[in-house]
Amino acid sequence: MAVEASAAAMPDVILEVKPFGKSGVRLCWQRREVGKRIGPLCAIEANTGVGETAKLVAEVLAGKDWLAVDEALGCSGVIVVRSLPHLPGTEPKTALWRLRCGEEASTPKAMPRVPPRAGEARRCKGVQLEDEDVEQVYNILQWYGTVVIDMREGDVERLAESWVCPDIAALAKLTFRDDALVMGFLPAEAEAVLQGRVRRRVYTVGSAVVEPLLRSFKVLSAPPVQKRPVLPNVIGARLVVGHQGHAAKLDEWSKHLNIIGVINLAPNVVPSKLDAIPDRAFYHEVWHSDAMPLWDTADDGRRLCDVLPETLAVIDRALGANPSGRVFIHCQQGRSRAASIAAAHLLTQNSSWNLFDAVSLVALRRPETEINLSYAESLEEFALSLGREPALDQVRRELPRHLRGGGVAQDWRDKMLDA
Repeated sequence: MAVEASAAAMPDVILEVKPFGKSGVRLCWQRREVGKRIGPLCAIEANTGVGETAKLVAEVLAGKDWLAVDEALGCSGVIVVRSLPHLPGTEPKTALWRLRCGEEASTPKAMPRVPPRAGEARRCKGVQLEDEDVEQVYNILQWYGTVVIDMREGDVERLAESWVCPDIAALAKLTFRDDALVMGFLPAEAEAVLQGRVRRRVYTVGSAVVEPLLRSFKVLSAPPVQKRPVLPNVIGARLVVGHQGHAAKLDEWSKHLNIIGVINLAPNVVPSKLDAIPDRAFYHEVWHSDAMPLWDTADDGRRLCDVLPETLAVIDRALGANPSGRVFIHCQQGRSRAASIAAAHLLTQNSSWNLFDAVSLVALRRPETEINLSYAESLEEFALSLGREPALDQVRRELPRHLRGGGVAQDWRDKMLDA
């Protein structure tokens, strides 16, 4: 997000604004004044609207004083601001917890940020997709911050929330995005401008992908000005992984993805919508034999092993009852517990796969995947029991951002931070 600093006596602020979840924002900043050393890193996460985000940014740039969590919490150099009345949903402990657990805070950008020009654009990574990879194209459309550039000409079926044949001038005004999906041919000069507006990757795919994409996911077909529906990720054709927001609106979208089974891994906090699928017998709430749900904590791996057999059996029964149906797997955030169950099921369905193969596919389809290390260790045991080669070390080396050192269950997180 670009921010213009106009106040004459404003101290030098290094500020990064980036998306957090589906509707939140994360700000990380440091302040440097003349003759003084750079200040500590500050961070805030909030579920907030565009207007409130702009207000928050303006207050940071204007040097507004913020209350800080007691430095005795022990995270070196990090101050997390407390919530203010106009920023509902701010959770400073969550922000601090994520930074403590090694999550990348973001790369600071000097403000003000000058919009890139054609020929001078910072080049992000370009990725050419195969026309056959319909599932990955669908998932890219569900990632937060993806902009769709549709270069197909003529009277053709369009995708919701897409830019149709934009020129260079229009691309230069595009707000900064995480990823872009280009359908059809984009001239080199226009591509250079687009790459300057995208932080991570520009995905390119041929026009031929659109027909099978819209045949498989008809809900994506809509006028370009219409907002794209927010749907969970499809993994391995028949699994769907999401979070509590998706679960809360299951009855609104389940038919679009032909959901015939549900695995609820957070039944203590996420209400089940039994009437959202055809057969309630395939709506499974995961409770351990101790009458508690999985907690996603650092010592919870053994409990995951305990619930795996029954959970995987429910998935198989549901998929067997409807050869074209899908099973929706969710927890609260859709990052660890749901991803773990999806990885386990992929291991059972692909006889040559090891843990690295399974986690790689889950992470490719759902980049926010962060499997609890304790769960990953239990999944490695499960893979070994299926006769697969060890692969946890490879996951550690090549997919470190998709492993989490400990859980983020709120009660456990707060207990650890308050200790």
